[in-house]
Amino acid sequence: MVILDNLIPFTTYKIMINTFNINGDGLLHETDLVGTYEDVPGPIDQLTFSYVTFNSLQIEWQAPKSLNG
Repeated sequence: MVILDNLIPFTTYKIMINTFNINGDGLLHETDLVGTYEDVPGPIDQLTFSYVTFNSLQIEWQAPKSLNG
């Protein structure tokens, strides 16, 4: 069994398996496309507050570099 780790969240992968032994390489096996699950977004950047009043304010930020984890 092989465990693939350190995969990127919300990413599609195509896995190819090549078996071999002392007689040489076997057939190359391709899987269907497989994907990792979505994760929480990365941290936001450049958080700013403006138009601050007694009961309201405007908040703006830059989207995370990694939207889906």
